[in-house]
Amino acid sequence: MNCSRYFDHVWLCHSHSKCIGLLITFLINFTVYGQTTTVNYTPSTLDFANPERGFYHHTETHSNAYAALSTAALINFRTNESVTLILRVFYLDDFVNAPISANYLTQLQTDLNTVRNAGIKCIVRFAYTNQAVGWPPASPYGDATKAWMLSHIAQLEPYLQNNSDIIALLQTGFIGIWGEWYYTTHFGDPLNGAPTVANYADRKEITDRLLAALPVNRMIQVRTPYFKYRLYRASVLAPLGNAEAFNGTAVSRVGHHNDCFLASSTDFGTYTNPATEYNYLSSDTRYVPMGGETCELNAPRTNCTGDAVNELALFHWSFINRDYINTVWDAWNAQGCLMDVKKNLGYRIQLN
Repeated sequence: MNCSRYFDHVWLCHSHSKCIGLLITFLINFTVYGQTTTVNYTPSTLDFANPERGFYHHTETHSNAYAALSTAALINFRTNESVTLILRVFYLDDFVNAPISANYLTQLQTDLNTVRNAGIKCIVRFAYTNQAVGWPPASPYGDATKAWMLSHIAQLEPYLQNNSDIIALLQTGFIGIWGEWYYTTHFGDPLNGAPTVANYADRKEITDRLLAALPVNRMIQVRTPYFKYRLYRASVLAPLGNAEAFNGTAVSRVGHHNDCFLASSTDFGTYTNPATEYNYLSSDTRYVPMGGETCELNAPRTNCTGDAVNELALFHWSFINRDYINTVWDAWNAQGCLMDVKKNLGYRIQLN
C-alpha cells in the first residue's frame, strides 16, 4: 500500500497511520490463516475528485456587495470537474476602522455551510482591499492597522475553529493589497524602503495570532519563502525535517503559496534569491502545503517542457488556481500537459 503522492510530499497524509494499520491487519490475517494470495493492481489514470488537492476555483466577496456562494455551482465543480477546493477571499472593505458586523459574520457562516453541504473544502484568506490605483499603486493602500487586525482575528476565531473541518488552509492575508503582504500602509510601505525590524515583528504577531485562531491540526500559508524563514528561523534558511514535522509548533504549521508561479526568474519577487531558496523550499514543502497560481505567460519558463512540470514536482504543489491566468492554461492545454498537471497535484494513493 502506497500512502505517498506522485510529488514526494507528506503534509496531507493525515491517514498515514490508518494506511499502516490496514496493512498490518492485512498481513496478520494472511499469517494467521496461512494463506498466500497475489493480487496485481494497475494504477488508475483517471481524473477523479480528490480532497484538498488538484485545481481550485477562485471566489471572493466584499463587505460592501456580498456575493454568496452557490451550492449548485460548488457541487458542479466537484461532480463535473473533479474540483474539490475553492479559494474564498473575504474582503473586509467596510471594516478597516470598525468591528466586523454581525451581518457579515452571518453571511460568512452561511458561505462555510454552503461549502460543507457541497462536499468540498476551501482555502480561506481575509483582506481589506483589492484596489490598486495605478502601477505601482499609490499609498495609502487601504489595509487596517495591527490593532484592528488583531481585533478582527479575535472576532473570526470562533468561525475558524467551528468550521475547521472544511477549511483546508488559511492564508495569512490581511496585510496589504490582496492580503499579499507587499503594498501595505502599516507594515512597511515598499515605496519607502524595505520593511523594518519592527514591521517584521508586527507581521509575526499577526501570523502567530492566526495560528492561535486555528486548531493545531490546521496550517497556514505565507506568500513568500522569505517570510517564513525571516519570521520563524531568524532569517536562516533551515527547512523542516522529520524531527520537527507535524509537532504542532508554529514553524511546522506554516506553508507557502506562490501567486506568480513562473512569471519571471524570481516569480515577480516571490524569491529574493532563487539559488538558495529553491533548495529550502523544496525541502520545506515535503511537510507543509504548497499551492498558488500563475500570473503571467513567460515562455519558455511557463512551457510544459520548460520549468512548469519540473517546478510543480520540485516544490510539491498540491493545488493551483484554474481561473488565472488563462494564457498559461491555454499554453499547457495546447502543449499537452494540462491534465497531467492536474492529476499529479497532491496525493494519488494506490495499492502495489
